[in-house]
Amino acid sequence: MGIKEIHISKFKPSLKLAEDIYSSLGGILYRKGTTLKEKDNEILKAFGVLKFKIEEGKLINKIEERDNKECQSTDDEEKPNEAQHDKKITLFQREFHQGTVTIDKLLKAARGKTDVSILELREAIQPLIDKLNTDPKQLLTINSSLFKLEQYQSYHSLFVGLMSYLLAKWLELDKNEWMPIALAGVLHDIGMSRVPDQITFNKGKLNHYELAEIKKHPVYGYEILKETIGLNKGTLLAVLQHHEREDGSGYPLKLKKEQIHNYAKIIAIADVFHAMISRRTYRSGYTIFNTLEHLLREGYQKLDMKYVHILVQKISQFTLSEKVRLNDGRQGVVMFIDQHYPTKPWVKVGNDIINLINEKTIFIKEIEII
Repeated sequence: MGIKEIHISKFKPSLKLAEDIYSSLGGILYRKGTTLKEKDNEILKAFGVLKFKIEEGKLINKIEERDNKECQSTDDEEKPNEAQHDKKITLFQREFHQGTVTIDKLLKAARGKTDVSILELREAIQPLIDKLNTDPKQLLTINSSLFKLEQYQSYHSLFVGLMSYLLAKWLELDKNEWMPIALAGVLHDIGMSRVPDQITFNKGKLNHYELAEIKKHPVYGYEILKETIGLNKGTLLAVLQHHEREDGSGYPLKLKKEQIHNYAKIIAIADVFHAMISRRTYRSGYTIFNTLEHLLREGYQKLDMKYVHILVQKISQFTLSEKVRLNDGRQGVVMFIDQHYPTKPWVKVGNDIINLINEKTIFIKEIEII
């Protein structure tokens, strides 16, 4: 059995890796011995992997593929990478990245006035939804450090779709509404494909004309999707209304409270949450607790607070037992969350318990979701 380096253009399903493949961020994408499948071709391309080494002269049978899949999942999610400081790319993160490839293709198709394939979109997000139904905390392992800044739109769209799905589920809406809400979240910014690139990628301050053009994207999105087969009325209204606000200060129609479709209210919260935790060209991302605190403080009269409180309650619970770093440099573990102060947990640092409710100058600066 030999080892051969091949170019990505020579990719074939069932190739077996002769060495680990790392992402540009230092995380392991695939371990040595992994049997590649058809979908892995797009993932490798998405992470910029052009060459990799494979084993030659060895047949791969179904048992090996099954065992490899199980080992790969375990390795990705549990074993530490001694050679790197960054966390490895988990199976969920890898599949999320594959989903962004599909989203990016759909956004480009919309720019070219090609019909959006809802079936293809559903197939892209269903595996991720299945995993979140089992372990919703996995969504918070998706962070902007895994993506290049120019990939933000597709990454943001997919995250908002999945977060909207979870919020619909947590709100105990009818189960038949969960997928339409997820689709609305993924498609909420599709109208941005009609906004000129010089405005979309402008890193400076936007002028009055540019701001006005940006504010047209919900209408553009509605126009793109209104004849699309496979979308219900609620999904279309969510795309149109996701920037409307409870006090009428939103756009494009200045709607208020009950005038806004509940799908749009859900998308709005997921949109703001993810925009805040994400790294952008002009700032780093906020911590989960800072973001939740912002939603509670600034969401009043802007967002549906019943929905906000459910999100804050659920997300804050995900941080229990997770490692954190305080702004004074100390490291600890989240031990307890008071339901009345969900953004001010108790943190165990060494043998001490710090109740952040009582601290005026100490706060959580970083949190590691595993």
